Amino acid sequence: MKDFARLNNVPVYIDIALENFKIATAAKVKLLSISNMNELDDIEKEIILIEYERESHKHSITTVVFISMAIEAYIYDYSARELSDNYAKTYLDKLDIISKWVVIPKLITGKEFPANRQGFQLLKEIFGYRNKLVHFKSTNITPEKLEEIHKNTVDSFEMASKAIRCLIELSKDITSIDPHESIEFLFDIVKCKEALKNAKLE
Repeated sequence: MKDFARLNNVPVYIDIALENFKIATAAKVKLLSISNMNELDDIEKEIILIEYERESHKHSITTVVFISMAIEAYIYDYSARELSDNYAKTYLDKLDIISKWVVIPKLITGKEFPANRQGFQLLKEIFGYRNKLVHFKSTNITPEKLEEIHKNTVDSFEMASKAIRCLIELSKDITSIDPHESIEFLFDIVKCKEALKNAKLE
């Protein structure tokens, strides 16, 4: 790395994401616990379940958005450090996030980014979901529309866990083609793995 004295928000974004994932995980645990309670009547149970489902969903999508912000901020910072701020702003900043992860490592290392690995596949999935979140369009509700929404509903908690997994895998992939670069100097990869383990997803 050519320049250590730079300011970026990657560590802050990841801390926010992990804090929210912890809350989402706790809500999921509560959901499972309450689902197995026989002492609650059906209506009371349903109300409580909806509350915890909303809690999990809210903090899960926050996790996805902040992990996405961290991933995008990191790849820009990588290009600016290695190729110059002016080059990054002029030629690379307008690329979509998928193209950035293909083009920038190739420009810096001369090697192809391993797009066949899990990290890149998760990157596409996470940003597809993130784009739907941040560019959400309202719609009229009809019975047919409700059925379509239900059929296409994505588990936000699962996407949050995939976002954390994506971060871990991308860090491995960058290091595999650029041994001198380590995303880990920006965040604690052990915390990310622990978050997945605590969610019983690893």
